[in-house]
Amino acid sequence: MALGVTSDQGPSRSAPTDLGTVIVAPFQAAAKAALTTHELFLLDHYIQRFSRIYPTCSGPMNPFLSILLPLAVENQTVMNAVLALSGAQLGAHRDQEIIKATLCARHRALEGCRNILIYSESLMDSNQSRPTGRSMAGTGNHGNILYTLASCICLLLYEKLMGDGKANWMPHLSFLAGLFDRLETPHNQEVFQSILRGHQQRLAFGFIHNLFLYNDLVQSTAQGTSTLSNFYLRPQGMSSVRQPGSGKSLFNGILDTSLVPGDLSSRDRFYYPYLIAQISAGTETVSDASIGLWDSRLDWLPSFSVLTVPRSPGSEITRSVDTDQSSQVNEPDHIFLMSAIYSYTAKLYLRQTRCRRQGQNAMSQCGLEIADLACHATFLISQVPDGSSFENALLWPIGIIGPGLSAASSPSRQYLLTRLRSLEQRFQMKHFERLQEVLVAGWNRLDRMDSEELVENDVFLFG
Repeated sequence: MALGVTSDQGPSRSAPTDLGTVIVAPFQAAAKAALTTHELFLLDHYIQRFSRIYPTCSGPMNPFLSILLPLAVENQTVMNAVLALSGAQLGAHRDQEIIKATLCARHRALEGCRNILIYSESLMDSNQSRPTGRSMAGTGNHGNILYTLASCICLLLYEKLMGDGKANWMPHLSFLAGLFDRLETPHNQEVFQSILRGHQQRLAFGFIHNLFLYNDLVQSTAQGTSTLSNFYLRPQGMSSVRQPGSGKSLFNGILDTSLVPGDLSSRDRFYYPYLIAQISAGTETVSDASIGLWDSRLDWLPSFSVLTVPRSPGSEITRSVDTDQSSQVNEPDHIFLMSAIYSYTAKLYLRQTRCRRQGQNAMSQCGLEIADLACHATFLISQVPDGSSFENALLWPIGIIGPGLSAASSPSRQYLLTRLRSLEQRFQMKHFERLQEVLVAGWNRLDRMDSEELVENDVFLFG
């Protein structure tokens, strides 16, 4: 099958040809020469379907194409990880050979990561499960580190999209956390700079690090625990690695953030995830007022890591108390809607966390507030049009909002299940179905007033 051409059983073309011309064409010959027929199908699906529907940003600078695809062509392990990620959207495909090719690609990606790490053995300790604290200066080709990061983040996304539990995704997330932390230490500064030897490498590292930070934030809200990375927990994002001749953090420069100790601006790119991470860590200083200071920036989402996202504070949405219907939206502004949903989600998560930590007394005080916030947030979700480019960014809020719907007869519950089924049909990814199962199970326990906790393996990444 030629790259860029789909069969009658394959995915349909869903984007203009500019991406194919700018990004795909230079790699077409190399990919065709190296891949089997089924692997070409997976790559074609990744280019024509996955990378254009999964990211919130799917324009010409879509990093799932502009960054991951070049890395995949340069390195076979990254290619295998990308093919596996593509197959995460093809679980219901009727050709079992495609399913087999996906599983084989995943296995080869895992083996490839292991071989890279053996080659660069100073990255790992003796049990091959956690990056060591030693210097990485003797790891040989430092470009391998970037390939390892790219492969590992794709495998993490694969496990997440397949709806698998903590036992599957946590090893990838934990490894990434350790490796990123090591790269920030002063004795690895030379290694870090060699990885970022060019503009494209800096973009790639920034995108992968953004993907990691986002999924680390998702796991922290899923488990109600601190993030694995201390990026949001140390004095407001400062890194110990500095650019030569300046006091500026290399990480901060790559991530385009202006976080400085004691002076976190509400207009900073990472202000919102900083608040969520602080809530997860149990910081008592986060309040509705600090959430209200957020200026609605959404460019902390990974697919916007190489772009600047416009903000439109002028749009307004009002809610009729009597009819529970929206009045006229001045302009259909999906960014404004999503910002409002995320603001409600932060306030809801703040109360849920306090209730978990303070027990029944806190629940009696904020239970009604949680239910009301959840209903308002569900209403806002209903205003996001089907097919919006922001639909995939609804999963994380729904995972927090859904458990707050405490009324057994609440129509909001049924709406969220209906919306999740619609999202599952659009994106063809199993974690939408998994969230439906988790919500229904949680509501059933709530209706029975059953306080039984979920077992550890029942922790999923919804985001």
